Amino acid sequence: MDIEVEIANQDFTDPIGEAYNLVLKEKNGERFVPVVIGRNEATCILMELNHITPPRPMPYNLIMNILDHFEAEVTGVQVYNLKRGIFFVHIQMVSPHGNLVLDSRISDAVVIALKAGVPICFSEEVFEAACYTKSGKFKGKRVKKPSELWDDLRREDEGEVDSFKLNDGESVPFDLSQATTQQLQQLLHQAEESENFELAAEVDEELKRREDGE
Repeated sequence: MDIEVEIANQDFTDPIGEAYNLVLKEKNGERFVPVVIGRNEATCILMELNHITPPRPMPYNLIMNILDHFEAEVTGVQVYNLKRGIFFVHIQMVSPHGNLVLDSRISDAVVIALKAGVPICFSEEVFEAACYTKSGKFKGKRVKKPSELWDDLRREDEGEVDSFKLNDGESVPFDLSQATTQQLQQLLHQAEESENFELAAEVDEELKRREDGE
């Protein structure tokens, strides 16, 4: 059974580095799933929520215009899997050539769903795995932190490896508290460039902790 969600936050006033938290709340329920998205996607979501029309077509407007031209209609968005901290999403459509299912990032799919006026749904299994309750506790099984997920990935692919790899080949400890500030800044930049916003948020949190002298 799918669980339909709605956007719970109507603004994005608490940035996490170059990223923002989008809160998808269970419709007619209290559970919710936080999703880290990029600045551009957050801006587009805000524009849709506030019914702001740009003077010239932005990429999502262009996508909708192309779909309309080819008589394709978006019918729904489904978050169908969660793997290594990443949501996997299908945008469902109908067209003169039959039904279509396209893979998408969750942030892009949310914008398309808002523009098309279609529901955003999670599979029950994925929602149970990722959701929180009002008390702040996970309703379902615990979802690992980004560094732990990367840890699992490195161990699966490379054996017992205990560090992130920067583009210049330098290693950064998975325990971010053991990394230098310069390493963290490089890792933050790399994570943002690759749109790994979950990792970027964790690195940014560690940098802010150091700035606050904790």
